[in-house]
Amino acid sequence: MVQYNPGTVSYEPQEPLVLVAGAGRLPLAAARNHRAGGGRLRLVSLLPDPPPELAELAVEVAIYSPGQIGHILKHILGTGVRQVSLLGKVVKGKLFDDLKLDALAMKLWLTTGDKSDHGIMLALCRAAEERGLEVVSQLEILAGLVTPEGVLTRKRPGPAEESDAGLAFRLARECARLGIGQTVLVRGGMVVAVEALEGSDRCLARAGELVRGGSRLFKGGLVMAKAAGHKHDVRFDVPTVGSETLAGAKEAGVTCIVLESGRTLIADGIREFTRAADKAGIAVWGRPSFDA
Repeated sequence: MVQYNPGTVSYEPQEPLVLVAGAGRLPLAAARNHRAGGGRLRLVSLLPDPPPELAELAVEVAIYSPGQIGHILKHILGTGVRQVSLLGKVVKGKLFDDLKLDALAMKLWLTTGDKSDHGIMLALCRAAEERGLEVVSQLEILAGLVTPEGVLTRKRPGPAEESDAGLAFRLARECARLGIGQTVLVRGGMVVAVEALEGSDRCLARAGELVRGGSRLFKGGLVMAKAAGHKHDVRFDVPTVGSETLAGAKEAGVTCIVLESGRTLIADGIREFTRAADKAGIAVWGRPSFDA
């Protein structure tokens, strides 16, 4: 089990920021938020071709492979900026499987006992902090995308979905706490699938395959829950859903998505996501943390 530091560094939107960006929509959303707050932005892209709309928001763009951890930290220190945000997808293991692995990346890999996503990212944050850098909370820089509490769609969960949602949410919280994954799917009081190494999209696909043609005793759709673990470090890997999640959920036969309010992100924006969910016939429910 991994213990996480919830993060104590306050994000300052008017101060300069280095955004270390992987794939997905979250880096662009964060960059726009930071520029709107008046702060200058420097981009360190982990993609060889960062999106033009992201690059144009930065006063400087540097490109590194994910395995060049030491080089990235040295570059950031050279900018004189101390505020750093880590956002975007990097395939698990890519940090250390890259052919351009540098000395610090190798050292972290050899000395980090917990090689889960969380363990690796926690080691990176510690390495940054040891060099005087401050890694900010994803929930602060993306405050407008944080899941609110309550049913967010016009479609509301039915009694069976509410029952399954309670089970799925408890299990998702526990699986996240143990570092297994953040997503659980339940149908008719039975656990159908739990996310692990494959990620939430493949977990959804697997759940859909398992229930198709299944017993008629278990009527109704799948309920999906996504949550963070107790004391999850909100500087990285905050549970996130988006349009791809919604498409996969619809294909799998999900009729209700339960998200931990205040500790999950909706990448497409709350209004856009919930409108699309209503069109897909999927209820979206933000539930508070047990330890809030």
